[in-house]
Amino acid sequence: MRFDIVDLRLFVAVASSGNLTKAAEGFPIALAAASARVKALEESVGARLLERSSRGVSLTPAGELFLGRAVAILKETAALREDLTHLRRGMSGVIRLQANTNAINEFLPSLLAGFLALYPQVDIEMSEHTSQEIVNSVDSGDGDLGIIAGQVSTRGLEVYPFRHDRLVVITPQNHKIAARGERLRFYQLLDYEFIGLGERASIQVWLTKQALLLGQNMRMRIQVGSFDAVTRMVEAGVGISIIPQSSALRLQKNTAIRILSLDEEWADRSLKIVMRRLATLTPHARKLFEYLRPSEDVTSESPSPQGPAA
Repeated sequence: MRFDIVDLRLFVAVASSGNLTKAAEGFPIALAAASARVKALEESVGARLLERSSRGVSLTPAGELFLGRAVAILKETAALREDLTHLRRGMSGVIRLQANTNAINEFLPSLLAGFLALYPQVDIEMSEHTSQEIVNSVDSGDGDLGIIAGQVSTRGLEVYPFRHDRLVVITPQNHKIAARGERLRFYQLLDYEFIGLGERASIQVWLTKQALLLGQNMRMRIQVGSFDAVTRMVEAGVGISIIPQSSALRLQKNTAIRILSLDEEWADRSLKIVMRRLATLTPHARKLFEYLRPSEDVTSESPSPQGPAA
């Protein structure tokens, strides 16, 4: 089986446009040369990849499989080219790190500051996503490392412990809900107005889902952009909220809020590091993984079932 990157790029262009002529024009390459390359590619792999008709071309089952692999190879090639570009500029590489809201706000700032001080020639491209989005991205090769929370389907990824946290209830100091005790069930909170993050925030998506499972909606009074803004609104008496305990304890130092326990199994938040394979990480990505993981021995976990993604 022999083909090159140009063959893969041409095949992806043909599959995307559904037309060999359009693909050749955009490539650009002569139509006859493009047709010859595709035919040679099919002969090389020993399977027909395209169904040809007067309306254009469509993928055969073999073509669908080949397309997925081709796209993955081209992404890896682009990532390699980018890394080599950074090396030529005197950098050790770029690490693509994706994390959820909790990890970015509470755990990663000091950790990444320490890591970057040790490795000043490394850059980190960090982006915020929901846990399932992170799994999808790392699985497809768009991210090197991911940090997720809760029990999400991790497919075939390797999973390692990162940190532990819990969701808690925060209220104004003298809120009447405190009369119900220090440990509250979620259904007890749904009569009250909430302060929350934006509707796309992973924690907000999860809490909304839990309310719907109880046949109710959360009464959102206002949605803001950070946990700091949430606590300020709660302190002012606008409503109550549910946020990670680590955030609540940090922000309680500067705001007059009360922290109450949320007595739900899903309130437990085990933050985890995910990757495709530890053995295949680039040297600088592996250094970051080793820096982020807890000091105790770390063992890989099996993929877990679908559950709370926050």
